[in-house]
Amino acid sequence: MHDGAYFEGQGIVCAVLISDAFKSQAQYQAQSLGYDDAARVFVKHPVSDQTEAQLYSKADQVFADTIIALTSNDVANVSQGTEPRAMGSCGPNG
Repeated sequence: MHDGAYFEGQGIVCAVLISDAFKSQAQYQAQSLGYDDAARVFVKHPVSDQTEAQLYSKADQVFADTIIALTSNDVANVSQGTEPRAMGSCGPNG
């Protein structure tokens, strides 16, 4: 959340990708930074111990939401990773 607040403060549009295990912490951080309307996209937990194929799969699941978060002022329209949208692919051949 700190990076997102920094970049947004510099006028750089961003979306913060966060493991869904940390939703409440992300909300707390956003509020404490005065960044309540931060564009957040939640990735299915866990992330750090995943294989390359598993990471590509998780990236595919949040790709559309990330694009929406970066190109829309309607942050409420982002599904927060709970309902993957069909759009593109993040794999090495995508």
